[in-house]
Amino acid sequence: MKIAIVEAALIDPSRDAGARAIYDLQSSLFRLGFESEIFYEGEALRKHIHGYRANAIIISRCTTMMRARDFKSLFDLPIIMWAQDLESRRYSLHEKLDGKPAQDSLLLALLEKTAISLADVAVFPTQQDVDNASRKYLSSNIVCHPYFSFGAPEQDLTYRRERDLVFIGSPGHLPNVDGLNWFLDSCWNTVIEKSAQSRLWIIGDWNADNFKNYPGVRFTKKISEANVNRIMQGSMIGISPMRFGAGLKRKTLQYLYSGLLTVATDYGLEGLPSEEDDICWRRANTPEDFVAAVLKSLEDPQETANIALAGQQFLLSHYSEEIFDENLREILNMVGLKTSN
Repeated sequence: MKIAIVEAALIDPSRDAGARAIYDLQSSLFRLGFESEIFYEGEALRKHIHGYRANAIIISRCTTMMRARDFKSLFDLPIIMWAQDLESRRYSLHEKLDGKPAQDSLLLALLEKTAISLADVAVFPTQQDVDNASRKYLSSNIVCHPYFSFGAPEQDLTYRRERDLVFIGSPGHLPNVDGLNWFLDSCWNTVIEKSAQSRLWIIGDWNADNFKNYPGVRFTKKISEANVNRIMQGSMIGISPMRFGAGLKRKTLQYLYSGLLTVATDYGLEGLPSEEDDICWRRANTPEDFVAAVLKSLEDPQETANIALAGQQFLLSHYSEEIFDENLREILNMVGLKTSN
């Protein structure tokens, strides 16, 4: 059986969490016995999908979901909305933070309502997004799915780790830009005063010229996944200082998977249970608390290693490939697609 995945533009899993989620989705479909192919927006989109003879269509952006009405009339196929987050909520939070009029979020809310109504099933990565969307749009076709998956870890958690921090993320994503600048302006100088040998690794295609006034900051630009893993394996702390956003943050999950102690705000930990605070990660929402959490982690390597190990075990018990596959199997069954594996 074949699944057509519709994307708005060319995706690069090495640069974008949403694109990585589509890569994880395709990998799971393959394990479940399905063929899949990505189709991009364009004049010949309907022709290409028709020629592919798909059994279902998965669409990942609510703006692209506007094409679903055409697809339904032409193909009579089940359509799954594979949402990265509740976009209207993300933009609303950003507008409030910057004091902007709530225009983008209102438009996105209208698009989301239409998109969800067109889908046979709408999938969101956190229960919070499911609850918000169900309440906001009075819809019963919304379900939760892990969105990201991780295989058995190859990292050796006994590897020598430096007193370094890691931030990974794209500069094209507003919550990343805001969060990183907030951390650098409000937290980093205090950390470096107390721990002069520490470095902050910023992984992503950032312009280093914009950050010349921050000592100890290192930029990697675009590097291979093997080199990303090498930096993470040699560092102690992963930071997710997000001040707005919605949905699951892959950077946070990647830190946990890599055996880093994760320090994050509420938005950085969205979708993860607060009862695991200080057991699997550290939560901090103010500059003072964030600095304290980082310094505490640097000062006690053994406790840091214990929390990091617990965090990795939590990650693998909730976001393994096996759990991802089972959840996806249930969603496909909901639209009448039986898996062969």
